Amino acid sequence: MLKLFPNRNQWKRWSLPSKLGAIGTFIAIILAPFTVWSFFTPNTIVYNIYNSTNTEVVREKTVENENTDEDLTKKTNVIKPVFYSLIGNNNLELIKELERKKRIKITNVSSNKISFAHTGSIFVYGDTSNMIFKSRKGSLKILVNGCQKICDELVIPSFGPAPKSIIEQEINKEIEKIVNQNFKYISKKIHECID
Repeated sequence: MLKLFPNRNQWKRWSLPSKLGAIGTFIAIILAPFTVWSFFTPNTIVYNIYNSTNTEVVREKTVENENTDEDLTKKTNVIKPVFYSLIGNNNLELIKELERKKRIKITNVSSNKISFAHTGSIFVYGDTSNMIFKSRKGSLKILVNGCQKICDELVIPSFGPAPKSIIEQEINKEIEKIVNQNFKYISKKIHECID
């Protein structure tokens, strides 16, 4: 016959780790049915449903009231943010301002893009053989997926004459400076594109 518990003589001869292992096994055997029972009798079932306005409707119902869906249903609206990548600017104040309404979440990788450009152009200055360029004055342009917002009040000056790469660097520095100084206004324009 299989003995489940050791007698006193056996118990006294066991080492401390063996005794602790036996006690732990005994406790686990006692608690196993409670663990299995908890898996089959949930107290609350939570359903997450996203409706067409990107709002999450959370519904809770207890097991006893499983047949009544609407009577004892607790509904809360939680805004599900849309993920965007911010291209060319990592201004933390702009990111916080964009995420403040909880409609946008900035991440490094997303198919939704927010980027900045300028409305001016870069052209060859003088003789085409020397490859010197100049840029025309323009305004900040905010690009959000298919939407464009041109901010005429945020002016990017002309640069040059210089090589094209230097002019592009100067334009990018000016765009970054404008975004850093006007992050609340730019956040508002980005939200206009998204809403």
